[in-house]
Amino acid sequence: MKIIVIDGQGGKMGHAVIVQLKKSHPELEITAIGTNSIATSSMLKAGADAGATGENPVVVASRSADIIIGPIGIVIPNSLLGEITPVMAEAIGSSQAKKILIPVNKCNHYVVGCEELPLSVYIGQVVAQVELLTVKYEARKLIHKNGGGLADHNTCQAAAICITMHFVSKSLLLFFLLLAAQHCKCCQQESGQQCC
Repeated sequence: MKIIVIDGQGGKMGHAVIVQLKKSHPELEITAIGTNSIATSSMLKAGADAGATGENPVVVASRSADIIIGPIGIVIPNSLLGEITPVMAEAIGSSQAKKILIPVNKCNHYVVGCEELPLSVYIGQVVAQVELLTVKYEARKLIHKNGGGLADHNTCQAAAICITMHFVSKSLLLFFLLLAAQHCKCCQQESGQQCC
């Protein structure tokens, strides 16, 4: 799974995200892309596996990313005091990646419905969302690998339900998903209809 963290200014937000992700999941491969060299350097110091700076790295990385994380301004042209170019915002917005955007009510942008929370709370929410997306990704891989063939929306919903029910063991969750997929495959063979 390819995870990209994009940040500008001093890279404080990206730094905090990477520290927490690496603390919780050191196995994750994270690429840091800063809109300037200070932001990139800060994120690399936080533990990012690779880093790059500027518009072209944002455009290229967005094409193949599975998850893009950053302040909400990364999808708004000319935000972050002008550091996000229209080309960057379009590349990120057009990417097929899941985007985890942290609400920041600055630079004349206000996100209605979002509470003013400490950055640490938002970072915790980012980590939880990455965990959910990672489990869904692993479940799809496992089901395809084992011939289940049903790595569809319903299987992913089962993963989300299991996580909200606080399944602690990732392997137990994946085992449950594999059983569910095999059950659906058997039902489909018996009835000739898709059961999930």
